[in-house]
Amino acid sequence: MWHLTSNKSTIFISIITSFILVSCDNSTGTTKPKDGWNRFTSDTYQIDYPQDWEINQSTEHGTDLAILSEKVNADDQFRENVNLVIQNLKGKRVSLDKYTEVSLAQIKKQMPDAKILIDERVTLNNIPCHKIIYTGNHVIYDVKFEQYFMIIDEIAYVLTYTSHDENYEMYKDDAFSIINSFSLKDIN
Repeated sequence: MWHLTSNKSTIFISIITSFILVSCDNSTGTTKPKDGWNRFTSDTYQIDYPQDWEINQSTEHGTDLAILSEKVNADDQFRENVNLVIQNLKGKRVSLDKYTEVSLAQIKKQMPDAKILIDERVTLNNIPCHKIIYTGNHVIYDVKFEQYFMIIDEIAYVLTYTSHDENYEMYKDDAFSIINSFSLKDIN
């Protein structure tokens, strides 16, 4: 039986990274980022983000990339963010349904007070994805997550928007624009 664990749960790492760090398209886009936005490009994907947000490429917390909002003030201890986790599932025959089922179970295990608000299949840039929105408490923070799971060529891509529950609406449009800009490069 397949499990989402290596040394640590990939989805849990995505969630925890959001606290620590206080567009799915199979071709390379030829469009430029909208005004006031930058584009981050890796060997396999690209993603756009607002110029006043910060890129963190450190993989020490299990993410491939984190994009952090600017600090509201010097005392701001939590920065809203979008992060990306990539997991190789080659040879494991994991469907999007199974990946979602295991991910939801891990969320409930790691964050027992989590309340799943939305749990639905969606399409993001013509790619089938599973979207969940949930809230929970981590230490002193009431947080809200919006996650998109997708599996393309036996690779799972998990994009997560994390915010203070009270700030979710304020950053939601930028976060969705970031997520919607994600595209894979044609690496054939």
